[in-house]
Amino acid sequence: MAKKIHAILFRGFEKGRDYYDLLWLLTRDITPDIDLLNNACKQTSPDFSLITPKNWKRKT
Repeated sequence: MAKKIHAILFRGFEKGRDYYDLLWLLTRDITPDIDLLNNACKQTSPDFSLITPKNWKRKT
């Protein structure tokens, strides 16, 4: 799920499948790997603010 969120936030174009997969995962009440998501976001955009277990839904 962390990779899907990262793709939606940083890919230069939109893919409908990413949104479908994210919605499917959200209906299953799955939580993303926050460490993986933060590391991927930092590599793509060093000034990206950290995502926490409490704010990940609001940030995405």
